[in-house]
Amino acid sequence: MTDTSSHSLLFRVARRAAILIGTTSAVAIAGALAYSGAGTLAARADLAPTVAAAPPLPVTTASLVLADSYTIRTEYSGRVEARQRTAIGFEQGGTIAALPLDEGDRVAEGAVVARLDTRALEADLAARVAARDALAARRDLAELTADRQKALLDGNHVSRQRYDEARLAVAGLEAEVRAAEATITSIEIALDKAVIRAPFDAVVGARRADVGARVAGGAPVIDLFEAAAPRFRAGLPAEVAAQIAPGDALEIEIGGITHAATVERLRDDIDPVTRTRDVLLALPEGAQAADGALGHITLTREVAGTGGWVATAALGEGIRGLWTLYLVDDTGAGPVARREAVELIHLDGDRAFVRGALPDGVQIVAEGPHRVADGQRIAPSPES
Repeated sequence: MTDTSSHSLLFRVARRAAILIGTTSAVAIAGALAYSGAGTLAARADLAPTVAAAPPLPVTTASLVLADSYTIRTEYSGRVEARQRTAIGFEQGGTIAALPLDEGDRVAEGAVVARLDTRALEADLAARVAARDALAARRDLAELTADRQKALLDGNHVSRQRYDEARLAVAGLEAEVRAAEATITSIEIALDKAVIRAPFDAVVGARRADVGARVAGGAPVIDLFEAAAPRFRAGLPAEVAAQIAPGDALEIEIGGITHAATVERLRDDIDPVTRTRDVLLALPEGAQAADGALGHITLTREVAGTGGWVATAALGEGIRGLWTLYLVDDTGAGPVARREAVELIHLDGDRAFVRGALPDGVQIVAEGPHRVADGQRIAPSPES
């Protein structure tokens, strides 16, 4: 039977007693019964188990050190590029007779990269040389004839007309010889241009045709890029680019490897699409960076502002855009956690720069703020 049921029974008995023996006696009986019920409740209360106080919650703590500024690290993406790159083709069309290099091969400046079939040009050259020699022979004969006509003219044996005809015949043949030599030179130039030579020490990027292919004049046949140390190009916001200058040393990370690069030059124009200025940096000699590889520049700058660095694991969500930290507050009866609202100023990986009503050197709960309540007893353990 519950306590409420016991009280109801007592009052029903008292009421019945009041009817039977009078009010005064009923009150006495009711009091006796009530005293008996109260004794029963007290006895039951004595039998209830006593709840022990919860032990302090073990927490890891860290010391908060205040500073007057913080450092911002910003990364800007870029790519590795060769200093020179060219897609080479023949000036005149023809059939490819030789293409000795393959992708990835290295070639020295002046080495043959590709060659056209030049048999027709060589035959034409031979014919032109023969024609020039024939003209040269006719010219030599004309010179001899002119000399004889001059001797006869001096003896008044021929007319000046005959001498002039012989003299001008020499001049005409001389002009034809020069024209023939010019044609020969043109063919020799065509033969020279039927061979592609590397314009610089290079690496073969791609072959766009194969031996036996018919190519048009100007069509790319092979791609070459300079084998010397490449450079790095990145686009920076105009206000950031204005803070660096040629000769500055910057760190570039490419494929997980950090390189010490030097600023070579800054372009003055701003890209109309990205609204950035290109900066070109020289990679150190021997840098193993493939052409076209992506990387990033890391720039740092100091920003004024009082606050301290804390691990992001120490932050809990607050209200109205704020965050919370739990400070270790020793009240005399033992350390307790005290919640404090802070403003997050800057986030850098797994740490954050915050500001608020924070004393310098105060101990904070370094992790697991969701396990802690404001005013809870804690057992601090400084992190290693």
